[in-house]
Amino acid sequence: MIGGVARVTAIATRPQRFTKIKRSPNKCRQSTRTLDTHLLDIALAVLLIFVVPLIGVWRSRRADDTSASRSARYWRAMATIGALLTVLATSWTMSGRDMNELGLGVPTSSAALAGLAIATLLLAVLLFVVRAKRTSREDAAETPASALLPRTQGEMALFVLFAIAVGFGWEVLYRGFIFGYLVPYVGVAGAIIVAATAYGLAHGLKSMRVLLGSLASALAFTIGYALTHNLWWLILLHTGLPLIAALSNVRAEAEPLDREAVSA
Repeated sequence: MIGGVARVTAIATRPQRFTKIKRSPNKCRQSTRTLDTHLLDIALAVLLIFVVPLIGVWRSRRADDTSASRSARYWRAMATIGALLTVLATSWTMSGRDMNELGLGVPTSSAALAGLAIATLLLAVLLFVVRAKRTSREDAAETPASALLPRTQGEMALFVLFAIAVGFGWEVLYRGFIFGYLVPYVGVAGAIIVAATAYGLAHGLKSMRVLLGSLASALAFTIGYALTHNLWWLILLHTGLPLIAALSNVRAEAEPLDREAVSA
């Protein structure tokens, strides 16, 4: 009995060794990186859903916005897209997310391949029609995007870069990123509506015709991505359609000069 009491007393009076709780440096860095990428995603979503559309509407209502040269507007759009893509690439690289989450995976599904086939066929038909049909300068001027289309070979060369930047950049940002970002919060239907509306408004409010056309095309493209989960066929369409329109416009601008040369 005395021995047992002695052991208990010894244990009670023994200096206690407290083990410090150590957090792994790797886990700390991973938590910080996750927070950083989350904040980048939020910032990019706010820019794409609110800031970019508001700037687009504001510029379209300014009387002096059309005074800028077409080349200057091409460079301005490419710089904006480049800055936004840099933020997205930083967030994606820091978090180690897969490109498939942005819809940039290899199109292997039947839906993605069907979309690619439809886009290729549509562009081929439109290109054939444009090359076969002579468009007058008056007809070209009636198109909603005529003010942005190139009129000379020099502008056409820059417009090619512009079309690639727009086709790739906006699809990745508004379809690949924003749509996927919104789905957990508002569902697929809500994400389609918000992403399409934001992108449509980003084109401005020059006229109701332009606005409705932008909203309709944005809605169609966003639904197309929701059905296929692949961006490459949409990027092909988004790049090819303005290039074909630009080709038609440049030919229309050059046609009167060709006729004057022949008559001379």
